Amino acid sequence: RVSSRPRSPVAWVLSATRKRPDMASTSAGVVCPGEPLRFAEEFRSGAGTYVRDQHVVAAVVGTARVVPAAADSGDRRPVVEVVRHTEGDSGYDLTSTRARAGGSLIPCVGDEVFARVTRVNPRLCNAEIVTVNGAATTDAFSGVIRTQDVRVTETDKIDMYDCFVPGDVVRAKILSLGDTRSYYLTTAANEYGVVRAKSPFTGEQMVAASWKEMECPSTKQRCKRKVAKVV
Repeated sequence: RVSSRPRSPVAWVLSATRKRPDMASTSAGVVCPGEPLRFAEEFRSGAGTYVRDQHVVAAVVGTARVVPAAADSGDRRPVVEVVRHTEGDSGYDLTSTRARAGGSLIPCVGDEVFARVTRVNPRLCNAEIVTVNGAATTDAFSGVIRTQDVRVTETDKIDMYDCFVPGDVVRAKILSLGDTRSYYLTTAANEYGVVRAKSPFTGEQMVAASWKEMECPSTKQRCKRKVAKVV
């Protein structure tokens, strides 16, 4: 399920200074809370980030960027920041989301979530919900994406292994409460689908090449996915 078609141009937000397969050094688009961005020995932690295990890590959902050190700064390391996606940018209503449980963050039907894929089989994929409406979850919530909820058209022709791979980060919407253990999620819209995936060849973060393929930036090899439109 890998092809080598010519690469499509992709806009990068966080440019790389050194290739690191285990870091989001060539990150594009959205980053999620807990995602390592750069090594703390080479970069300082700025707004929307913190340092953990010698890495600068994203603290919020948003767009990562590197800012040069100020001219009068004694520390010449560049600063890594994450610009948060605000209510005005995305339509999130964090206040009402938290209020549902008296201050606790509880997912509800219609909420937008980011989830990390944990398992895939021919009928569905399981995922761990990591953010709800842009806020990191404090409790463990599970989600399920069924074949009929992957996309709007040709649902009978969907191969789940061509859409998701364990470790992928997916933007989705909560469709229903599902069973007692999991929420049913849907990616049946252009803006929903895989937003982050690692290359099976180098471990680097891949970039979107089309609505159904992502590309390894080093090898230019492509892998099939249900790709979220960059917003």
